Amino acid sequence: MTYAAFGIHKKLVEDEGFDPQGNDYYTELDRRIAKEFPHKLGKQGQVAIAKKLGVPLEEYAKYVKE
Repeated sequence: MTYAAFGIHKKLVEDEGFDPQGNDYYTELDRRIAKEFPHKLGKQGQVAIAKKLGVPLEEYAKYVKE
């Protein structure tokens, strides 16, 4: 799952031009990870994603849509 998140991050930033500091980035990252791992995305899954990406949890939470 970690490698998938990094792969999605790379695609968003390098291939699609998303700004990793922007709202759209987090919305799209969350959407794509949820699509890849619907069975793992609960609150714990999102915490793990934020930690693996090195994003402060509070900052990540601002952009997560429930």
